[in-house]
Amino acid sequence: MLFRMAAVFCLTAVLAGAWAASVAGAAESSSPVACLGCHSALRGKNYLHRERYIGSSHGHLPCLACHNPARIAAIDAVHDDSVPPHGLPAAVPPEGLRSKSAFADALFACSGCHADVYARVQESVHGRAVLQKRIPAAAFCTDCHTPIHGLTPRSESSSSVARAQLLETCSRCHANQTIASRYNLNIYVVQSYKAHFHGKKTTLGGQDTPTCTVCHGHHGIQAVSDPGAAVAGENKVALCARCHPGANGAFASAFTHTPLSAEGHRTAFVVRRVLLILLATTVCLLMVHILLDLYAEVRTRFRPRALPIRPAAVPWSVFQSLPRRIERMDIHLRIQHGLMIVAVVYLAASGIALKFPDLRFSQAWINLWGGVENAGHLHRFAALILIIDALYHLLYLLVYAMRRRMRFSMLPGRNDVRHLVENIRYLWGRTDVRPRFGKFNYVQKLDYWLVAVVLLVMIVTGLMYWFPTVTIRFLPESVSPWIWSVVYVTHSTEAFLVLFVSFAWHFYNVHLKSRVFPMSWVWITGWIALDDLREDYPGEFERLVDLESRKANRES
Repeated sequence: MLFRMAAVFCLTAVLAGAWAASVAGAAESSSPVACLGCHSALRGKNYLHRERYIGSSHGHLPCLACHNPARIAAIDAVHDDSVPPHGLPAAVPPEGLRSKSAFADALFACSGCHADVYARVQESVHGRAVLQKRIPAAAFCTDCHTPIHGLTPRSESSSSVARAQLLETCSRCHANQTIASRYNLNIYVVQSYKAHFHGKKTTLGGQDTPTCTVCHGHHGIQAVSDPGAAVAGENKVALCARCHPGANGAFASAFTHTPLSAEGHRTAFVVRRVLLILLATTVCLLMVHILLDLYAEVRTRFRPRALPIRPAAVPWSVFQSLPRRIERMDIHLRIQHGLMIVAVVYLAASGIALKFPDLRFSQAWINLWGGVENAGHLHRFAALILIIDALYHLLYLLVYAMRRRMRFSMLPGRNDVRHLVENIRYLWGRTDVRPRFGKFNYVQKLDYWLVAVVLLVMIVTGLMYWFPTVTIRFLPESVSPWIWSVVYVTHSTEAFLVLFVSFAWHFYNVHLKSRVFPMSWVWITGWIALDDLREDYPGEFERLVDLESRKANRES
């Protein structure tokens, strides 16, 4: 009995040794070095890059670890001579894989080393589409992990499943109109993600924003309609709450990959169109005014300007008693003006790249700020400065009103309409008499109120974006699907209006006119010369003359 057992053991050992030797021989003849000797010299689909494959994640494996020796040997006589017969029968890939690829054996080989992952893929929406529904266009291992002969770890930026490359990888199917229309997929998935705040930050290199796999999963991804999907029902609420504590159902329903169009977010689409029309109209009208002013500057450059005051002479004693300088901006207004300059400049600088993330300039620009996360911190800090500045200005006006020193001279009135008509006639050359502006002209009033209203809108919409889970609790649930699109459209469109009014309209009218070029010093010193006041604000000059005359009469 013992002799028989020993004989069986020895025979088994001999056969195992023979099988191991045959496998070792096959592995040696099918090693990357052996196969690459030919395939690195070929052209076309059979070409393999030698260094790229050897340095890849699978570069240490023999080729026959994935490719069926019998199928390889049957290709032609060259492979028949170079690939020895394998010691074990090859596993038969599922029918779904055979309908998807001519290299079904290589696809099925993934299950040998990645059994757990392969099991999850089988149960995913992608795996069922390939294995059960036999849809060849559905994604499987090598559709996401590419190039298959040059795979690199996910931690490397060159990997097709690295964070920086993930959107492009998913786009191959989900942004493919042919695939989407054939299998009834949402063609706007990628487009809507890239237009969303998450997608914009991801495009600019953000590391804390969700990508496709963060929300939908990867190997075990399920259809959106599946109750077990990460983005279905209460699962989506819990998913959003991971980054947005306090998120509720209304908040989670806001992001649905719906395009900003007449068929998608119709309300946001209409709001954007109206705002764009208002923006274009305002910019065009203000540009026409600037061009007319430039025309008048050129026309009157070499001749004395007509003083816009009544020809009635001012008594010399009264004129002598007037101060040579008049205060236009006290220290509080100058501080408020300075704070607004800092806030608007930094808000624009830190936010412009987020508006156009796909531009090459945007990526380079955002890197100057230390990345999109740092730019976001700076943007919010600048927003705080703007909010503090607004509160400071409101408190200033309140104190002035309580002291009964407020003249309300910045409020628009009927005289402003008359001055506008008169000034247009002067700029066009129809008259040489300029309007008799008071303390503030219609240009400054338009500047003040336009910026004030727009900045108020931007502060409100910015705070809504800053604290979304708090905001959503104060809004009707019916607006949650489209409110964030409206907020974003309003915030970004109004930002362009502020930039134009600040850096084109205001800058030209205050600093670039020939008489004060290159800059008016009032915003720094707070004072304007009496002669300049007499020429630019004759109505205010006459008011001061009248006050001084009354004072002289009382003293006499």
